[in-house]
Amino acid sequence: MKKPIQVVFALLLVAALAVGSSGCGMLKTIRENARIASERKILETPAESELAPLFNKALPVTASTCEKLTENISFEIRKPQVEGEGAGADILRAVADTLKKMIMESDPGSSSREIDPANLGGTLLKEIKPADVVLSSGTRDEAAEAIKDENGKEVTDEAGNVQTRSSIVNNLLYITLDFNDTETRTETDDNGETKEITEVIPPDPALIEAYFGAMPEEAALQQEFDKVKGYLQVNDYTVE
Repeated sequence: MKKPIQVVFALLLVAALAVGSSGCGMLKTIRENARIASERKILETPAESELAPLFNKALPVTASTCEKLTENISFEIRKPQVEGEGAGADILRAVADTLKKMIMESDPGSSSREIDPANLGGTLLKEIKPADVVLSSGTRDEAAEAIKDENGKEVTDEAGNVQTRSSIVNNLLYITLDFNDTETRTETDDNGETKEITEVIPPDPALIEAYFGAMPEEAALQQEFDKVKGYLQVNDYTVE
């Protein structure tokens, strides 16, 4: 009768020791992660003029050290613009937006493939001439952080709400390089009212082809237009 009880006690003791050992290891890991986080230096966000050169500098380093490299391509159609006022124009705007969604529902032209980091030829990953870039922007990961006073106590407002500020949490940098320019002009309608209109000015087609490849063939575009031919007839179009 005593032996089974002793076995149970022994098993419970072993389990308790295992949990204790696991807890010690977990606490050690938490402390180590906290130490690393406290010693991490958050780098400043580079100026816009430095982003394209930074991309060129990072590209060969990434290609030589990464384990896997995937290229994803997607196309986007922005919301169609319809000039005019009144109920008819409003209906046409709604219809145009619906047709756009019908064309894009199958994600035409999109692709994903794994590429060889040692051979980037024929891919979108290539050195960029800074002079070709019209607009650069860099964004970071941010999070709300409680504001603390000199004693380390959280600062609150009159209602007792903790005051926060946005802070950068890591050294990830998301770079966007835009090859399009924009032009804003002011137009006056028949009623004498003025409004600003911003238009996208696309770059030279040769530049786009150099970075992104040739434009889609007309036949491929026509396949997308055929999806909505029962609702809309496209008589003529240009690709920019």
